[in-house]
Amino acid sequence: MMTLLYHIVMRKIRKYLNGQKFGKLTVVGLSVRRNHRICQCDCGNKTDVSISNLKDNHTTSCGCVARENLRIRSTTHGESKNSRLYRIWINIKDRCLRTTHKYYKYYGGRGINVCKEWENSYITFSQWARANGYRDNLQIDRINNNKGYSPQNCRWTSGKINCNNTRRNLNLTAWGTTQTLSEWVKDKRAIVSYDTIWLRIKRLGWKPEEALSTPKLKNQFDILKSKIVATTLLTSA
Repeated sequence: MMTLLYHIVMRKIRKYLNGQKFGKLTVVGLSVRRNHRICQCDCGNKTDVSISNLKDNHTTSCGCVARENLRIRSTTHGESKNSRLYRIWINIKDRCLRTTHKYYKYYGGRGINVCKEWENSYITFSQWARANGYRDNLQIDRINNNKGYSPQNCRWTSGKINCNNTRRNLNLTAWGTTQTLSEWVKDKRAIVSYDTIWLRIKRLGWKPEEALSTPKLKNQFDILKSKIVATTLLTSA
């Protein structure tokens, strides 16, 4: 008698909540855990949920809803906030608008701004970019370096063209050849870095040939010695 009663009770327990739906979850069976049920989610996954969480609507999916909401929050107009184009837009605004940005003095600090339609809307900037040749291997370039970021003053270019167009670049004539500083650093006759050449020309007043061909040295005596050697070589050439 007790055995029969036990089986009747267990049959009722097994059927308890079976087939009932809670949000995206449908109860499909017993769990090995007490007061839990195995549920099938609308997305196809199965999950183990406590009865109390089901009845209180605390758990209504296998977690797929939370994951989808997170994906939506991390995108802007269907595009990831980690996308290269989105980061370009953020960096443009930061350089021009955020006074604590390390490059603000070269942009916002000297009057370079972002047009209002781009400043207020990423999708407007994105639409312009894609309609005007944006690719992942290109950089945004201001045609006139004294004007701001706007559809009329921007284009997508290679890194080389962008670097040649930068305000900090220089045109240098050495050994009868005129090139931008960015081009000179790729010339075999230039044996020091871009920054070293720029410093020698703009701050120290060196002649282009000296600035390009003098090794980077540690003290003034070596610098003076190297100038004498370089002058001798150029004279005898």
